[in-house]
Parts: sequence; C-alpha cells; structure tokens
Amino acid sequence: MGRPKRKQEPKQPRTEQPTDWLFFLEQHLPEMEAALEILRRLRWAVALSERGLTEARGPLPGFRNRYSPRVKSTLVEAVLLPEEMVARLSPQELRQLCDEWESEVLEWGKGVWERRGDTLRLRARRHEYRAGIEGLRGGPFGDESLTDAAAAKIVNRLNAEPEKVLTLKNGVSVMRFHSFDDPFGNPLPLDEEQRLLDETEEDRKEPLADERALRRIIGGGHKKSRGGVRDLDPRLLRSKP
Repeated sequence: MGRPKRKQEPKQPRTEQPTDWLFFLEQHLPEMEAALEILRRLRWAVALSERGLTEARGPLPGFRNRYSPRVKSTLVEAVLLPEEMVARLSPQELRQLCDEWESEVLEWGKGVWERRGDTLRLRARRHEYRAGIEGLRGGPFGDESLTDAAAAKIVNRLNAEPEKVLTLKNGVSVMRFHSFDDPFGNPLPLDEEQRLLDETEEDRKEPLADERALRRIIGGGHKKSRGGVRDLDPRLLRSKP
C-alpha cells in the first residue's frame, strides 16, 4: 500500500522588488506626509475638545492660535482643520478617529524603524553631538581651544546631568536646558513646567558613554553614522558667500 501523497501548500506569490527605488519611494511620500498631517490635525482637535475650547489660546492674553497646516497637498485639501473638527464632531468621535490615524502612522513608523531605525538613530546622534560641539566652540563665549574629544565629553555630561551647570576652561558656564509646551506650542506656566521637569528628570538623563563610544559617534567610525542628508558630501553644497 503506497503512502498518501502530501498535499502541497499553495505557493505564496513572489513580491518583486522595485527596479527603481526613486520611483518606488517617490510615489509613497505624499501618502506618508498626508497621514502625518491628518494625525497632527486630529491631535490638535482632541486637545481642544479635552479643554472645552473651540480655538487654541495664544502665548499672550487675548491672542488666539489657529492651527497652521504643514502639508497642503491635494490628499488633505478637503480634510477639516482642527477647529472645524471640534465644531462638527463629538469628543468620542474625535478620540476614535485619532486612534485610527495613530495606527496608520504607526504602520509607517514601524516600517522605517525595523528597516532603517539603527542607521537613522546613529546619524541623528552624530548630528546632535556635532551641533553640541560647535555650540561649545562658537559664538562670543565659545571656547575655540576645545578638541572634538573634549567637547564630546562635555556634551555627554550635559546629556547625563540635565539642568546641571558646567564650567568651561574659559570660565563660561553651560547647561542643557529643557522646556515644555502645551499641545498648541505655547509655553506652560512656570509651576506646571517645573512639575513636568521634576517628573521626567530620570527619563531625560542619559548614561555616560565611554571614550570609545564617543569616538564612534563624533568621528563617524561607525559606518551607519555617516551619510544621509545630515552628512552631505560637500561637492553637493553651494559655496558659502
């Protein structure tokens, strides 16, 4: 008696990779930007409804702060502005729609995180350190004698000890200052901001990095920390006037 034949599983259709990555990415960018814009509007509208407002207050008494779109493409031209959403939709509807678009943006974000997350984080880290180093050297109170290594250590300490004042060799005091805004971009009252600073102090601290880790960041020793729009080849840049 022969063995019963194994039932073959249907083959999954093979997904062909694009041959032109420029064309592939270019056609998806408008949709990604539109998704982010819609979520920004919904978050703003939810913040308004939670506070019982029809329009955000401005930074000064008597001022109003209407939402200003960052994207005005055809994909979002018919989408309500936050103030219009609050006038037409209930708080429950706004919250539900906001959750749906949080999920939509999450899908885009996870795709970037899983494929490019490590590279982009390293590049952003390097950019942050380079900006900090140039800030310590430049300006009327900067210390031009600081080497990359010495300045990177100071930046690292400022990140590890937020709000702590450090003194440079030239006598100038520096610190890493944090601030909080409300959902509409206005400064918070001082007492509320201080409460948030106290609550987030541990979260804002970063562990001190050793010299080897700092060299990999600031020197570009790690290949993933180089390249991209934050580290353009100077041949692509216009000459400074």
